[in-house]
Amino acid sequence: MRTLATQVRLRRLIRVHGEYTERLAAAPADGELAQLARARLLQLAEDVRRSWRSDLAAAGDASVAEHAVMDRHVERSLKAIESVVAELTRPAGDRQWLGERFKDAALPLVFFLRGLEEAPAELVSDWLAPRRLAESA
Repeated sequence: MRTLATQVRLRRLIRVHGEYTERLAAAPADGELAQLARARLLQLAEDVRRSWRSDLAAAGDASVAEHAVMDRHVERSLKAIESVVAELTRPAGDRQWLGERFKDAALPLVFFLRGLEEAPAELVSDWLAPRRLAESA
């Protein structure tokens, strides 16, 4: 399954998050910067979501049920990312802890998308369709 466009947008989100994290560490009391960071990162997360939807629609060869399980995983990861980003504006927020939570959500998603990109379509279908696994076992 092609996920390169989604991967590019996700890597951009991760990079921009890192840049804002550094800037916020240098100016922890800058509420305006935190608001700006929050808005920009949420926009980038939405770009990832739109790209994923496009990649998913382009992979029309798998069944709706097979796509649904992948879509749920990506959506859960994006919601976790967005929840961390939403907390950037909290004045007493522990930015290091938030950074770790961000990585906990974003990095496994990178590996998941890369795995989908590199795995042959038949293999992904076999993983997602237990009936096929029973036939091959």
